[in-house]
Amino acid sequence: MSKKSIIITIVVIIVVALAYYQPWVKTPASLSDQQTPADNQEVDTSDLETYKNEQYGYEIKYPSNWTGEFRTSGIVRQNNYFAIFYDGWREGVPEGGDSLKIEVRNIDLDTFIQEYNNLDVLEDGTMLSKIVAQEDYLLDGRNATKLSGTTAIGLIQNYIFYNDGNVSYIINYADYDPIHEQILLTFKFTD
Repeated sequence: MSKKSIIITIVVIIVVALAYYQPWVKTPASLSDQQTPADNQEVDTSDLETYKNEQYGYEIKYPSNWTGEFRTSGIVRQNNYFAIFYDGWREGVPEGGDSLKIEVRNIDLDTFIQEYNNLDVLEDGTMLSKIVAQEDYLLDGRNATKLSGTTAIGLIQNYIFYNDGNVSYIINYADYDPIHEQILLTFKFTD
């Protein structure tokens, strides 16, 4: 095989790989754009419920036909969290939709990533769940981190991680779900 054929083959492989990979990757928005709804649409707050957590100083709004409740089972480990979900099947959303979860706990970012990466590990050390992307995110005007991780069954999990120096706010959501995106835009710190 000639040197020219090898170069052409490598270029074709790279182009095909990028074409396959590109639809699954979201381009990170700048910090100033991250809290702006798509196409400059405003979040309709006329028919929203508000959950306020006085202990941890935050509030979040969600559609009145959704449910918000405390649960215990943890995002990564056993813990209490607030879940927001639609109690039914939603057409056009993978697996009928997922819940948005807010967990507040004493953990730093590196430890959270390590916990996540150790969720599903084979005997040979292969990690089936792994944080694969990390980017800056603006959560109610505060610098946070958006994490994306794979799961053992091939799903992508998304997290917003913010540490205020005392506790960490961990929001698990589906970035493919426009309602989750709108709910996130209503998250406010009240302290």
